[in-house]
Amino acid sequence: MNKDKNFHWGFTLVELLVVIAIIGILIALLLPAVQAAREAARRMQCSDHLKNIALATHNYHDVYKTLPPGGKGDTAATWAVLLLPYIEQQPLYSRFNIRRNYNDNTVDSGFEVSNVGALIDVKISVYTCPTDGTSTRSSYNPRGSGEGYYHHNYLCCSGDAAIPNCDSSGMLTTWFTNIPFTAAPANVQVFAHGGMYCMGCKVGTECYKMTEITDGTSNTLAFGECARGDWSGGGTNDLRGLIWWGNGAFFTGNLAPNSKLGDRGHASFMTDTKLNKDRFPIGPAPVGHELHVASRSYHTGGVQTAFGDGSVSFQSDTVNLDVWRAMCSSRGAENVSK
Repeated sequence: MNKDKNFHWGFTLVELLVVIAIIGILIALLLPAVQAAREAARRMQCSDHLKNIALATHNYHDVYKTLPPGGKGDTAATWAVLLLPYIEQQPLYSRFNIRRNYNDNTVDSGFEVSNVGALIDVKISVYTCPTDGTSTRSSYNPRGSGEGYYHHNYLCCSGDAAIPNCDSSGMLTTWFTNIPFTAAPANVQVFAHGGMYCMGCKVGTECYKMTEITDGTSNTLAFGECARGDWSGGGTNDLRGLIWWGNGAFFTGNLAPNSKLGDRGHASFMTDTKLNKDRFPIGPAPVGHELHVASRSYHTGGVQTAFGDGSVSFQSDTVNLDVWRAMCSSRGAENVSK
């Protein structure tokens, strides 16, 4: 039998379209799985970062016999600066003059650069959650030109209540949280239980020792996540994540993780945000007596946290608020079931 020499094997148009459709369906089925696997890897890396920060706290405590302060007043060294030697950032720490504020342009004898010069161009990977893919630099630049500070993703826990005793603009005048509150912000129930980190302490003095965490370090939160705000000026100032600054270095436990209630901060530096306002809301400016910032993240369903004993745990957005507040206090004598 003779074969037609002009006959060619091939796909018809219909067959080709069917194959393309099948490939498209397979990709549609696989893509969510790939994205979920990538997020799981990012979440694990985020957990590792918090673990490293918590362990750095223990190393600091071994040296100074006390926890690092959450912040030393409004602009001086925060926990984020003081832990640098314990997260393999000793060269950066050596460039920072802890006797001066983080936004000081003075270059003292024995230092190569000012504190602004030391920090403004620095992005610390251990302080950054890989899931947060937002722009990380603000336009706040004490040098007067160029790009501003990088924002980061982890905050210390200052307690289960809003920070009290601010002046009329919202700037902190008293930083300790383990004192009775004189006023409560609207829609927020205030408790007088301080967290693991006090605000406004001097290095090596007046800060809590591990033995003073009477709720137990395994029951007390030390660090949690935050979304990096954009301090861009023009009415969209958002200080969240500016961890070199005292006002941007902590979160408070009076609001649940990823709360729909807005965070409240200094009247000039937390006015609006470019972030998703439903997930990362900002409330009205303080009326003299409170600052509060909830722990927030881009992870689906909750936030990563580190406890005082160095353990890391994912806390759901739907965590019982009383349990969450109990974890945020360090001396409240509550019964915590994580």
